[in-house]
Amino acid sequence: MPGNESGKVDITTYISTSGRTHTTLPLAITSICMQTYKPKEFILYLDGNNPDLKGDPLYDYLFGLLTEKGILWKVGYGEGKGQVLNHQRALREAENEWLHRMDDDNILEPDTLEKLVRNIKPKVGAVAGLVLHPNRPVQQLPSWFSHNKIEYCEDPHQLNIQWFKQTGIKYPDHLYSTFIYRKEASKHGYRMDLSPVGHREESFFTHEMKRNGWELILDPEAITWHFRYNTGGIRSASHHTKENFDHDAMLFLKQLNSWGVRLKNKLVVVLDNGLGDHLAFRRMLPEIYEEDMVIACCYPEVFKNFKVKIISIHEAKQVYGENLDRWHIYKAMWDWNWKGSIVDAYRRMYANCN
Repeated sequence: MPGNESGKVDITTYISTSGRTHTTLPLAITSICMQTYKPKEFILYLDGNNPDLKGDPLYDYLFGLLTEKGILWKVGYGEGKGQVLNHQRALREAENEWLHRMDDDNILEPDTLEKLVRNIKPKVGAVAGLVLHPNRPVQQLPSWFSHNKIEYCEDPHQLNIQWFKQTGIKYPDHLYSTFIYRKEASKHGYRMDLSPVGHREESFFTHEMKRNGWELILDPEAITWHFRYNTGGIRSASHHTKENFDHDAMLFLKQLNSWGVRLKNKLVVVLDNGLGDHLAFRRMLPEIYEEDMVIACCYPEVFKNFKVKIISIHEAKQVYGENLDRWHIYKAMWDWNWKGSIVDAYRRMYANCN
C-alpha cells in the first residue's frame, strides 16, 4: 500500500459519451470547470453516435473554458462498443494516480471533488458521493436499508443508498456511477466481457477493490446530480436491450458465486388495508418471522408483540412509489383466482407456499 498521503493529489476526470453532446454533456463539462478543487486533466471519449466537435461553436467555448481554468484536456474516439472499454482505456491513458469517472449526464456541485478528495487516505481505493435525481423529491435514506452490502445487491427492496439523502460516512461493499479511484487499487481492471450496456460494471470493479484490501468510502456531503436522460448512452436503442442486461446479469451472478457471496433478501410486507386484514396476516406471521423484516401498515399496534421494523404506508410509498400493487393481497387473490382463505393467500404471497 502507498505511504501517508496529504495535501493536493492530481486527478484525471474523464467522461465516455454517446449521443449527448448537445444535451447533458455540456452541463457536465461546465460543472467540472467550476469545481473548487479542479482536476489536473480532463479526457472526453466520444463513443458511437457523436458528431465531430471540431469547429463546433459550443465546444469551442467549453474547451476554451477548460483551458482558462487550467485543466489540461484531450478528446479520444471510442469504438462504439460501450463505456466499459473507455473506462479501461482511461486507466491506461490517464496521467495521474487518481481518476474521477463521470457519466455524461452527471452534474457536479461546485465542491464535489473537494469533498471526495478529503477522504483520501493510504488504504482508500475509491470514494463516492451521493447521486441524486432532481426531477423528483429526494428522500431520506430509509432506516431499514443495508449500506450497499454485496449480499443484498439483488434484493429488489434494497435500493442503492447513493440515491438518498443521509448523514455520516459509510463504508459500502460496492459503488455506483461516479466516484474517484486510485490506479494502484485498480490493477484488476474492468470486465471486458460485458455487453455495451455494462450492467453492474461498477459493482464488479469496486467490490474487487474491497476484496483486495482497499477501503471504499461514501461521503454523503459530496453530491452529483443525475440528469438521467432518456436517450443516448446506455439508453440508446442499440444498447438498451433485454439480451444485453440478461447477459451481464448472468455474468454478475456467476461472479458473486465465485466470490462465495450468499445473496439475501430483506422481507418487506405492505399492509395497506383494514384491521381484519392485518389480523389475518398476523395469524401466519410466525411462519415467516425474521427480526430484521419490515412491515408497512395502518395498524402498528397489531404487531406490538413482534420485534420487527414498523413503518407507515406513507414511508413505503416514498421509497417504492405510489403504486403498491405488488403487495395488494386482494389483487393477488383475483389474479390467482383464489378460492381459499385470506390467511392462506398471505402465506402464498410471503412464504411462497399454497
